[in-house]
Amino acid sequence: MNFSSIIQSQTLCYRMDADATEADVSEADLDQEEQEKQPMTGGEQTEDTPPASVQDAATTAEKNGLVKLKISDDDEEEVKFTGLNKEELLRVAGTPGWVRTRWALLVVFWLGWLGMLMGAVLIILQAPRCRDLPNNNWWNDGPLYQIGNIQAFTDTHNLKGLEQKVNSLSQLKVKGLVVGPIHVAPADEAMNLRFEEISPEVGNLEQFKSFIQAAHKKDISVVLDLTPNYLGLSGPWFSKTSVMNVPALVFWLNEGVDGIQLSGVEHVATVVPWTDIRAIVQNSTDRPNKAGLSVIQMTSMMKRKTMELALIGVTGTPPLSQGWGTGSLGSEERAERLTRRSFFCNLSELRGKERSLLFGDFILLFNSSSSLAYLRVWDQNDRYLAAFNWAQEEEEVLQLSHTMLPPRAVVVLSTNSTMLPADSSVDLTNLRLGPRQAALLKFPYTG
Repeated sequence: MNFSSIIQSQTLCYRMDADATEADVSEADLDQEEQEKQPMTGGEQTEDTPPASVQDAATTAEKNGLVKLKISDDDEEEVKFTGLNKEELLRVAGTPGWVRTRWALLVVFWLGWLGMLMGAVLIILQAPRCRDLPNNNWWNDGPLYQIGNIQAFTDTHNLKGLEQKVNSLSQLKVKGLVVGPIHVAPADEAMNLRFEEISPEVGNLEQFKSFIQAAHKKDISVVLDLTPNYLGLSGPWFSKTSVMNVPALVFWLNEGVDGIQLSGVEHVATVVPWTDIRAIVQNSTDRPNKAGLSVIQMTSMMKRKTMELALIGVTGTPPLSQGWGTGSLGSEERAERLTRRSFFCNLSELRGKERSLLFGDFILLFNSSSSLAYLRVWDQNDRYLAAFNWAQEEEEVLQLSHTMLPPRAVVVLSTNSTMLPADSSVDLTNLRLGPRQAALLKFPYTG
């Protein structure tokens, strides 16, 4: 064998070894790829292969490339924005864009504020001006309650019992009590008339002064009736003869009364010294912010709710008497009394707080022998309409029309809540009232 043959045989061996090596490497790569495809739990188990031990499983898993990774806690923390520091804020705020933005917002704010101010001023200037309230005396702030017969009105039949009823009287929302007459006045005996002395049958001066103090604590004024011949048959003024004792007025005003009532004054209008009486009453009271009541002409006693509503609704000072005295009452009478009392309280409260009823203008809408309707209005307050049917048996249909009247109004109070329930809406062009029924309606001011 020559040298060239030896070289060729060696080269052939090297090539065969290289091919074998490349084949082994390729087979190893394929085995590794197959192992990576197998689950890393120690390899598959077949029915022919018995289960491996824990140590074999760990060894197999380690051979299959089991890798344990530890994640740093810093990677789990979220990056939080801490804001700009003072120097960064100052740098940003000083940029031209932000400066222009701030000035623009400031100008818009002040222009808006000035616009709203000018709008408010224009609304105030163009709005209708409210009417000035009149100077009211205390007796114009609500109704007066007449207590003529003290013995029938109280349980003790005297002024002490009247003092005990002050709390219940204050619940009626009245502004004053008209008491008496209680002075000594034998019937038709002008010579024995004593204005400054209280009749022993009703009490004494100390009881009367105590009653006045109790009434004043409840903000209730007291008017004393000094009608001379209130027990006589010849008339309240002894057959039109003036027996008015002017010093007696000063005496009672100094004792704390807030006014004097003289009934039946139309019979002696030419002989009674009215100028002196008014001057004495108006200038003698010592109660602050209270004026004396000069003369009250007493109307007939109104005991029905219809007449009460009529007196409450008109101008002036209505003296009313309910006759809520003592005595045993049946269940029906007691229920009727409570109903009348509740009606009077509501009516009196309305008169004391509603300006249209206090000092509003009086507008007559309808008047006949059997019915009446009038309107009370004041400035921009709610308007009140009072309607009455005096007929004993016949129903009345009022077809009211006026420039101030709307088509409908709301019932505030009614003497027949079945026919006209409270808060119901009624047609003013077809207002139906039953016999002896009255209703108080209201509607808002609309400009």
